[in-house]
Amino acid sequence: MSDAVAKWREIADADFFDTEFKSAALDAFIGSYKSGRGYADAFADLLLTFFGEHGLVLFDPSGSGVCRLAQPLFEKALTNADKILNVANQRNNELSDAGYGTQIHFNPNQTLLFLNDKNARRVRVDIDDSGQFLLKYPDGHRPVAREDLLKTCSDSPQYLSPNVALRPLMQDSLLPTVAYVGGPSEVAYFAQVAALYSHFEIPMPVIFPRHRLTIVEGKIQKQIDKNELDFAEILENRPDFIDTVIRNGAGQQLFNSVESTSKTISDTLNALHSQLEAVDPTLVNSLEKTRDSIEGNFEKLSGKIVRSLEQRNETLVRQLEKIQLNLLPGGNYQERVLSMLYFIVKYGPDFVENLLENLPEDPSPHYIVKL
Repeated sequence: MSDAVAKWREIADADFFDTEFKSAALDAFIGSYKSGRGYADAFADLLLTFFGEHGLVLFDPSGSGVCRLAQPLFEKALTNADKILNVANQRNNELSDAGYGTQIHFNPNQTLLFLNDKNARRVRVDIDDSGQFLLKYPDGHRPVAREDLLKTCSDSPQYLSPNVALRPLMQDSLLPTVAYVGGPSEVAYFAQVAALYSHFEIPMPVIFPRHRLTIVEGKIQKQIDKNELDFAEILENRPDFIDTVIRNGAGQQLFNSVESTSKTISDTLNALHSQLEAVDPTLVNSLEKTRDSIEGNFEKLSGKIVRSLEQRNETLVRQLEKIQLNLLPGGNYQERVLSMLYFIVKYGPDFVENLLENLPEDPSPHYIVKL
């Protein structure tokens, strides 16, 4: 890994602006990724470098000793695979019927386990309607004897690993947990796996959302103030932020006229509906096709208007692009894209400490942190 890390250091050194903290920050990151150390251990060391003094404890669930402790859970996941899948699918159906999306999609006949085969490939363990276990490879399923798989589970559980649905149950069976703090997707998982906790008779922890925040640097705040933007407008219109600002600003009067014209035409077509139906019901279908065509052309016209206004307001668009790049890099929230390295290079090692000290207790709002 040393060559790759050295190359990364060169790239980072060239890409990052020079600050009084840059060299020490890069050294701290490089120091964790030492030659001969695996990526998992390197990342663990990096996390402890910045958060160890705050009580962070890391736990590797893949160790053979840990898997031995989880063996009863693995065995139950195999021997009750059909019942577990029914419970999981029933819960998914309940959530869907209530109007909620599902993060975990269960494939037919899958178990909650993976097996590391003799070639160290991690393959999903499935089970067919007759109770035959199957290993799912890219080229298809391969049968594995039930007694062989159960023997592996009994004698060498380190070759088995949980899928995303079983992972939290493994965690809470080994380390009884009072509360779990997670991001939006992780919290959504628990809405699905709650039924599995009951099936496995494992107490489910209280689920808390983690803090979510967007960091705003001074130069970006000035651009936001200059253009009289609010953060809700920026964050809630992630894919269409610039178009929305153009529509509501430079193009507001024009788009009001377009929408008014479109509504007038729609109302006129609605008035025709009953008259056409009285003459010949088959004409209604032609009317609706005409409506669809008109609405489609208005959408195209609106898109062309936005493009034209953006060209006429290049300075504004560049400012908006800069705001978007900083607050929504790649169209995503900062937490999904940016590394804390950027902020440590620019603001120093106290950045993490100051952020932790000033986080409010309530994690529910999306906080704006102005630097």
